[in-house]
Amino acid sequence: MISHITIDNVANSAVEIARVLKEDLKFLYASRICLFPQFVGGVFRYIAYIKVGEWVDCDAAYNVIRAMKDGKRTRVYVKKDEQLWDISMTATADICHTDGGDAFKKWTTEFATLDSDSDSDYAEYELDVETIANVKVGAPDSDFSAFI
Repeated sequence: MISHITIDNVANSAVEIARVLKEDLKFLYASRICLFPQFVGGVFRYIAYIKVGEWVDCDAAYNVIRAMKDGKRTRVYVKKDEQLWDISMTATADICHTDGGDAFKKWTTEFATLDSDSDSDYAEYELDVETIANVKVGAPDSDFSAFI
């Protein structure tokens, strides 16, 4: 699975990029984003290096992953901001931007990621399930004497 992506020509903050990826485009949860400033045609933009926390199981994510594995850049239209994002797989040399080193810490934003083992939609029921699963059950009452 692709664990790092790069988005060129972004005008948003790291928090907004994470929100757009999660809520608008709905194909991944970012765990870390490092923004570097750049000028594109005389306009101030960012290049975003993103460490993927989790891909969402959907067609959009599948299509983006497939295009990147084929070595292609993927263009995604962000309707709310009327922007085109160029998404590509992060080059091996650029993975250092999001791997937690001190050199890029001041440009990096970390996000809480979904831990599918503990933060599931059913987390509130997990204690009950564990309690039920660990209940000690006595020997069966085959003659139903407890009910007589």
